[in-house]
Amino acid sequence: MGDVEKKAGLGFKTIYNWKESAPSADKLLKVANVLNTTMEYLMDETDDIDAVLASSMEIQSASMTFEEKELLSIFQSVSVEGKAAIMTAARAFAGQVDYTKKAASETA
Repeated sequence: MGDVEKKAGLGFKTIYNWKESAPSADKLLKVANVLNTTMEYLMDETDDIDAVLASSMEIQSASMTFEEKELLSIFQSVSVEGKAAIMTAARAFAGQVDYTKKAASETA
């Protein structure tokens, strides 16, 4: 539980304390996101996690741009190695790492 709490940005024993008092919606949502599930599933309002996740994916897909949908489609169609290369490139772009300058300084 400690790992989930840490990833969700919650304090020590927060989840444990939910035995005594109900969690706030924002904290429950953070945990659901870490566990890649829904609040409804965590609150035991449904046993059909596949249906809940499919519904959640439909909602997320509806809010995606054409480019985001295309990128996801491409990502899903490539090999494991291709996925690793895409993730490396995406992380480089997100971090604004300029590997061209880095490579040039290493060869100088």
